[in-house]
Amino acid sequence: MKRFYMHDGKAQKGPYDIDELKQQNISPQTPIWSDTLKDWTPAGQVKELQELFNSPPPPYHHPMSNQQHTSQPYRLIWIAALVLASIVFLAIIFFVNKRNMETDGPTVSTASTASPKKPGIQELDEKERQKIALEHAQEIINREYRNNWSKYITYQSSDFKVGFFGGISDLEITVTNNTESILDEVDIKIDYIKESGDLWETKEVVFSNIQPGTSKTVKAPETSRGIKIKTAITSITAKSLSFCYDISQEKQRRTNNPTDPWKCR
Repeated sequence: MKRFYMHDGKAQKGPYDIDELKQQNISPQTPIWSDTLKDWTPAGQVKELQELFNSPPPPYHHPMSNQQHTSQPYRLIWIAALVLASIVFLAIIFFVNKRNMETDGPTVSTASTASPKKPGIQELDEKERQKIALEHAQEIINREYRNNWSKYITYQSSDFKVGFFGGISDLEITVTNNTESILDEVDIKIDYIKESGDLWETKEVVFSNIQPGTSKTVKAPETSRGIKIKTAITSITAKSLSFCYDISQEKQRRTNNPTDPWKCR
């Protein structure tokens, strides 16, 4: 299989097969070299790549920026709907309580013979009813984050260098927190893959205390072998969301609690 190298003006990258090279967002001017080329050649002059430049590409949008823009309006609409539902819930409680008080009328005190009853929700004061309604709304929001966490917690890997005989360096992983709460810990697994497609080794990157609406970047370990990577989030902990995700427990959690599997026990 033919292997290609590219140069981004700062460093040589590769080797890539033809499909991997086409995914590198190269331009017609990007220098390309393979063992069938005498020297570095602009990509637009390489026969195998000319089809990429027959029509202009769509405007480039940074992946992380795009994720944030698409998730932000959805989150605001969802939260606004939940707040409105809480207000309606609170109003219903208020009017039910008022109606009960009007229809029951005055009663004769039997304090000397009857034991006191525990107050029901209609007998709670206004602040307590508001507190219950807000807690109910917040739990709905937290449950949305837990059950659809991949919409709000995203990550991406940077470009990296590959040594002449293999080996990966200068790799960085960035995690973005689009929830309204702190993420206490996010763990990401990195598989380093050899040119043959076999796994060389696996490393783990740990992120701590990612503030709401922010991103955090961590440099990944370097390896002496491997030419590409595979990544996956393996666990997330957010105590304020009562959120405890663990990929190793996914089947068991979904069986035991299919409606809210990632709520901390």
